[in-house]
Amino acid sequence: MNTIIDGYEIAEVRRDSNALYGDGVYAMVRDTTDGSTLHLSQLDGETYWVADGLFGPGSFPHWCHGFGSRYTLLKTVSNAELVSALDAAKAALV
Repeated sequence: MNTIIDGYEIAEVRRDSNALYGDGVYAMVRDTTDGSTLHLSQLDGETYWVADGLFGPGSFPHWCHGFGSRYTLLKTVSNAELVSALDAAKAALV
């Protein structure tokens, strides 16, 4: 069962890597109130989660800059409960 925190469902958390930006953790989070999907990353050594993309219902792209990109204005996750749940899911990765 996926974790739901404050209307956000953590649908997937996995290790990932990018030859340009490095290794880290990818997470997909769904907003259960409007059906949008956030794609998040936390590169190794970072202490915050960065939103790499936001897709609305039907996969409509609002914005996307790809896993690990840090060249644009960073949008970080500010919901403390969601951050704690993402950190716990990251810690549980083998």
